Amino acid sequence: MKLVKSLTDPLVKMLDRQLSPESLRPKVRRLEKMGKITKTCVLGYAQKGRMGRLNHTLHTLSHIWFIVVVARSIRLLLFDDPNETIYLGDFFSQTKGKEFLHFLIIVYYLLFFASRAGAHISEARKPMLMLKFYGKIEKHGFDSMCRLLTPTKFKNFRIVLYSALQFYFIGIPIIALSLFVLCITFALQTSTFYLSIYHSIWFVFWVIIITGPLALNIYSLFWFYTHFISLITYCSMSLGCAYDLGGIIQSDVGKHLDLLADYLKRQNKILNLIRSINCDIGPTAFVGYIIATFLANFSLFLAIFVTSESNAMKIICFGLAIIAYTNLTLLHFAGTVVHERLMEIRERNFSIQARGVNLIPLPMAVWINSTLERIENGENGISVTHIFVMRQSSFLFFVLENSGILMMFVSNFVKS
Repeated sequence: MKLVKSLTDPLVKMLDRQLSPESLRPKVRRLEKMGKITKTCVLGYAQKGRMGRLNHTLHTLSHIWFIVVVARSIRLLLFDDPNETIYLGDFFSQTKGKEFLHFLIIVYYLLFFASRAGAHISEARKPMLMLKFYGKIEKHGFDSMCRLLTPTKFKNFRIVLYSALQFYFIGIPIIALSLFVLCITFALQTSTFYLSIYHSIWFVFWVIIITGPLALNIYSLFWFYTHFISLITYCSMSLGCAYDLGGIIQSDVGKHLDLLADYLKRQNKILNLIRSINCDIGPTAFVGYIIATFLANFSLFLAIFVTSESNAMKIICFGLAIIAYTNLTLLHFAGTVVHERLMEIRERNFSIQARGVNLIPLPMAVWINSTLERIENGENGISVTHIFVMRQSSFLFFVLENSGILMMFVSNFVKS
């Protein structure tokens, strides 16, 4: 036992240091700085008004570049001449490049749309609450979280936040490098690449044109994803604390008048946060894009893994497919937990109301009831709750429900 303790104590101390607020705050500042560098939140993030000349120029060039890539890709898809070597596809695939280009177009377009959606969301009139949420951590630390969460949940949240930040700072570069290696693997397996220096130059040119901006879009996409999953986790834990405190009050309302104010403060604050997110169409659109992106990535890399004859390509694609599936699973279950917490609080609130105590203001109670009833009735709406926090009997059913989208992508893999 002493040996085990001597081995584990340094690890525990190191983990505690990494999870300390003093250690996490610089990482949050770094995340915010990277968000500004990659232009994921130009104009709307700081809400300072018009874009600068440089930012406006880069913004315009990105749209022009997008149109050029789309036009060339469409033209390639329409060509049947195997000697048409001026376009990207013939440098990657023996089948005129169309099969690989289908892969590339699907992944790139979805990542592009998701990141652009995230950028335009931040340009809304009011700043997104998730950005306020991180800004508060950056400036004021974790004081409010420490008050709203129990010690155990506060530590769990810091673990989630630390994991999300490490994934962004370490995992995303690995993913970007894997995608680049995947492109190189495709290129080295085709004889067209070795025909002449001219062919090699064209290949390098197109790789830079496509993978460069694509890498920035991947960083943009996961910048918003890191914010969103942390905020949802915080909402879930705060709701759980409010629910637990409600159980104490429910035991005997008369003996816990001092807890009523605390319960009211905790519960209404977090419910207001969730309701404000639901009322903004921006996060709804972004969550829809990010779910579609993970679905597309999973089906894409799995299809390449199954059909490829290259062992290197199989290893890379299988790893990327696991990452996409893991993130999709995380999104689903995080949303499910938030939904369950809302259901529990509604039931607990009804029970407390029966004792003649109104803890939740009437407008908030009406919103909770109507939102959950619409979900239970299967109605669709424009809120994060309807798209993200869908209550399903199992994750398999959740994937099958999106099989129409998934099969649309898979059908592109066999067109060549």
